[in-house]
Amino acid sequence: MVTLSRRELDDEVRIAFEKELRALGAQLHIIKCDITDQKTVEAAAAECSATLPPVRGVVHGGMVLRVSGRQLHVSSYYEGDGR
Repeated sequence: MVTLSRRELDDEVRIAFEKELRALGAQLHIIKCDITDQKTVEAAAAECSATLPPVRGVVHGGMVLRVSGRQLHVSSYYEGDGR
């Protein structure tokens, strides 16, 4: 399993994720990559192509989560104001 992230996880968090997934039979590869930067995407793809088996599926769950004190309504997201 490969995850792409703009930031690096703390070692403690990364190790916990790896251990949990290993117990389920998966091996986790965390690659630092900003999908808005073509060069980092190409580098991540090259790393995966060189070191891992072919891709068998993709799950995209990218988001930016902003926490604020105001109440959030689903309509805010449809209007593009999901602050």
